[in-house]
Amino acid sequence: MSEENNQASTSGKCGKEQWIKRGLILLLVVAMVGVYLYQRRGLTIRGWGEDLPAALSQAKAENRPLVVMFVNKMQTPTARTLRGHIAKPGNQKALKEGRYITVIVPLDNSLDSDLALKYKVKILPTLLLLGPDGVELNRATGNIGEVPFRATFLNYSP
Repeated sequence: MSEENNQASTSGKCGKEQWIKRGLILLLVVAMVGVYLYQRRGLTIRGWGEDLPAALSQAKAENRPLVVMFVNKMQTPTARTLRGHIAKPGNQKALKEGRYITVIVPLDNSLDSDLALKYKVKILPTLLLLGPDGVELNRATGNIGEVPFRATFLNYSP
């Protein structure tokens, strides 16, 4: 009888360990899917639009400059760093005071879309400062620091 009890307790222990392992594997799979979906959702910046044609129309109608950020559809470390720099209070204040219309445009990494060709986007991320008429005034590619964004990029003078 004691031999049967030992077998029952051993099989119960193995069953419990198997359920724990299965649970951990399931948790790992769910976490991996979550990370994948998070990266696929693209880069967003609070207060920035995502419709370039509408932003261009608004800029022209209101005679306001436009800041366009072209990014890869999949989030990249450089784009996340740039987003962090743009989100800093000093840069948000400069964008608001300058009455800039802001828009973020996700592109495929191949950069062969009509939009990428039209705006000569060769590296992602690319920032463009456009006048109210849609003419390019300034450009920055890759990462740009927090202070250079507002001191150099936004305060461009030809």
